[in-house]
Amino acid sequence: MQSQVKQAVGVREFYLCGVVQVPLAIQSACLPVDARLYAVPCTQDEIPRRLRSLPEALGDVLFVRGDCLVDPRLLAELLTRISPHYLPAPQATAGTLPAAARLSHAQLDTWATAGLDQWLQSSPVLKPERLDDYSPSHRGSVPFYVRTVTTREEAEVATRTLIRAAQKRALDLPALLLDPIFENRLVFWLCNTRITPNQVTVFTGILGAYIALLFLHGWLRFGITLAYAVEVLDGVDGKLARTRLQTSRLGELEHVLDFFMEHAWYLTVTIFLATSTNDTQWW
Repeated sequence: MQSQVKQAVGVREFYLCGVVQVPLAIQSACLPVDARLYAVPCTQDEIPRRLRSLPEALGDVLFVRGDCLVDPRLLAELLTRISPHYLPAPQATAGTLPAAARLSHAQLDTWATAGLDQWLQSSPVLKPERLDDYSPSHRGSVPFYVRTVTTREEAEVATRTLIRAAQKRALDLPALLLDPIFENRLVFWLCNTRITPNQVTVFTGILGAYIALLFLHGWLRFGITLAYAVEVLDGVDGKLARTRLQTSRLGELEHVLDFFMEHAWYLTVTIFLATSTNDTQWW
C-alpha cells in the first residue's frame, strides 16, 4: 500500500498497488472522512514506475507492504526523519521489499531504473531497537512490532500482538497482571464479530446498574463476583477500540460512566448495611 505524505494533517491518500479494486474489507474500515483510496493494478516490478506516474506524487511517498503489520509509531518516525529511511521486513533477504519506507522522487527513480537492491543500498535503515519505545498514551514502554502476515496463523499472531500493544502500562497489580488474561481472550474473540466497543461499554453500564440493585437487596457475594466481571469488561472495550481503531466520543466519556457506576455501588451497599442492621454508623 502506498500513501502520499500530506504536510501536517497526516496520511490521507492511499494507493493500493497490485489490486484491480479496493477490497470491501478496507472500504468498510474505520478511516478518516477525508481519506481517499485508489487501486493501482500492477506487478511488484511496476510499482516504482506507477508511483512516479501519479500526478500527486510530487513530494515524498510513504510505502507500506500490504502483508506487513507495522507499528504506527515507526511509520510516524519514517515521516518525521529529515532524510528518507526504510524499515526492513522481519528476516528479510536480498531483493525483499521493505516493510515500510519513505521514498523521495529521486529514490523512486533509482528503484525504477537501477532496481530494488540499488535503492536499498543507497538508503539509510530505520532501526527500531535504537528508538525510545515509551508511549505517552500508554504511560509506559511498549515494544515496537513489525510482522509479516501471509498465513492464518500469522494473522492470529498479529492480532494478539495488536491486543498486547493496546494494554495500558500504568495500572494497579490486578489490572496489570490478572485482568489481561481474561481481557485479551475476550478481545481476540470479539475482533471476529460485529460487536462494537460502544456496545461493550453500554452492556458494561447495564451490568453495573444491575449490580447496584443486587447490592441494594443484599446479594453481596453475587454482586461482588459480577463486579469483577465489570472490571474485566471495563478494559475490554478500550482494548477493542484501540485494536480496531474504533475510538468514539462515548469511549472518551467512559470514565464518567465508571464514576457514577462505582459510586452507585458504594451507596447501595451502604443503604443495605444501614437498613439491615439499623446502625447509622454505616453512613
